[in-house]
Amino acid sequence: MTGPADIPISQASTSPESSEDSSDVLKRSFAGRRVAESLQQALVGGAFSESGDGYWVLAVGADEPQSQISRIRQLDVNCRGCLNVLFPYVYQRRYVPLACAECYKVKISIDTVRELVAFAELAETLPYDYKCGSEVQRRTSSDRYSAYFYCNGLKAARAVYRDVRSAAADNALLGAIRMTIKRGCSVYETSCGPSDRYQFYPEQAELESWLLPRLRDPAISVPDRRRVKMSWLEIAYRIGDDTYRDFTHGRSLYPATVSYDPDPAD
Repeated sequence: MTGPADIPISQASTSPESSEDSSDVLKRSFAGRRVAESLQQALVGGAFSESGDGYWVLAVGADEPQSQISRIRQLDVNCRGCLNVLFPYVYQRRYVPLACAECYKVKISIDTVRELVAFAELAETLPYDYKCGSEVQRRTSSDRYSAYFYCNGLKAARAVYRDVRSAAADNALLGAIRMTIKRGCSVYETSCGPSDRYQFYPEQAELESWLLPRLRDPAISVPDRRRVKMSWLEIAYRIGDDTYRDFTHGRSLYPATVSYDPDPAD
């Protein structure tokens, strides 16, 4: 196994996005460990790989859902880098990334796939970055389905909340949705406590301005929306949400098995 100094620092230091010296950043400590050691652990753990051009390519997380659709146009945060490298390895789940300090989300909790499909159609008519889909695979959520609108700051989130609430009120299928405003990703609150008490430090700005531009998203294809929506029906079938039959002409996705009487009269 190679040591921390064997991370391709000489290549990464040529990245144009940051003038911060690599050797200086790598010697700093966060959560009781040098940045170089943390990045080496992330490299060995498969969180990213070398690209050979001064950048590191982030891995696709095993728990990244393929049952969501999204439209992201304005969001300018390296979410995968923060969640898969910076937070678990460098900050060791003790500090919330400064890059996420102003990330707020309007969350819509949805009970049925009927409502989910209707809300996905509504979201496309609104001018905000969003994602929506199944939540059953998320460890930090108790919802069946949900949608999220990404906002920069609490003031913006409150404005988006009002717009979405007004738009949903005009749709007869969306009367049962529940809306909240949350800050950042749930995993941060799980590890670092209530989001209204997060603390950030000046040292984070220097580190993140050096590290995050060097972490590049992988080249992945955008999931086909028709296949994603079909996956919603399959999830609905598994969790007993019979509203999926709205989209199958009332038919079950799979035939029922024959059931035998355990105590026949004869």
